[in-house]
Amino acid sequence: MIALSYEETNPSDIDQSLVENLLKGIFPDITADEISFYYHGTYNVFVVKNKYIFRFPDASLYNSKGFEMIKNEERLLRAIRGSLSFEIPNPIYCSEDVNNPFVGYKKIPGISLSRIYEKTSIEERIKLGLSIGRFLTEYHSPELCLTVSKDLFGGKRGTPEDHFVSWAKEYEEVKKIVFPRIEKNSIRWLQKVFENYLEQKENFQFDPTLVHGDFDTSNILVNPGTLQITGIIDFEEARISDPAQDLIFIEEGEIFSNAVIKTYQGNIDSSLEDRIRFYFCRAGTAYILYGVKNNIPQLANYGKLMIKKRMNMIPYF
Repeated sequence: MIALSYEETNPSDIDQSLVENLLKGIFPDITADEISFYYHGTYNVFVVKNKYIFRFPDASLYNSKGFEMIKNEERLLRAIRGSLSFEIPNPIYCSEDVNNPFVGYKKIPGISLSRIYEKTSIEERIKLGLSIGRFLTEYHSPELCLTVSKDLFGGKRGTPEDHFVSWAKEYEEVKKIVFPRIEKNSIRWLQKVFENYLEQKENFQFDPTLVHGDFDTSNILVNPGTLQITGIIDFEEARISDPAQDLIFIEEGEIFSNAVIKTYQGNIDSSLEDRIRFYFCRAGTAYILYGVKNNIPQLANYGKLMIKKRMNMIPYF
């Protein structure tokens, strides 16, 4: 069974009165009952007037860093919008106040697939997977990667070698911060996860593409009646990297993940499955690292539970 993610059950960490005051600058007649909290991941997400989505960075990012994060996502969304046949957010309201960063766009109809996935039939999962494979084909296209890297990243696309250095550095951080906080069997498992990945040269011979970076069923919107995909959201972690990071559907099962691959026309090389498995297994360490660094113990605890759950799903020894 797929449980709701930490983000989907996490309360807001910014005061709603602040949200209301900022929104009055856009909607002078707005009232508190026209603002409802919805979701808290990297952003605190609010539904406004039942027509708009407004996103305010997490309290730890409610500063110049969050402001730049919003601006980068806005530029990305504008750059890719004409290249996709799937709906994505279209920023309308974007704060110019570095001390009060936020972005707003018209609400895309639908609900997160994560909230109804368990109720879907085999046939419906296949249909959804095929559609997701088509989206990722468009999103991972070499042409889109070239355009985005040129316009948004100064032509820098990163290399698989850079990718290795980055993950080797993160492993050192995991050993320093995560290992002292988890059980011995979890340590041994993560050692296998990271070392098996880093030792295989094939894992660093992929063709970099534009990746969503947080592509899971919580960020795929569907019509709950027809199960048609209505939109893809939350592009704040988009970057040029390993396309395998957007294909992590192990928890959803083989029927779903096989359907995604069936219509996916990106490069399916011999190491793709191993790379997907690595990203799936190491996910809990990201929650622990962020939770410890930002003094959010509940986030770190969620990461520990995720590690235990995924250990049971994919034992390495």
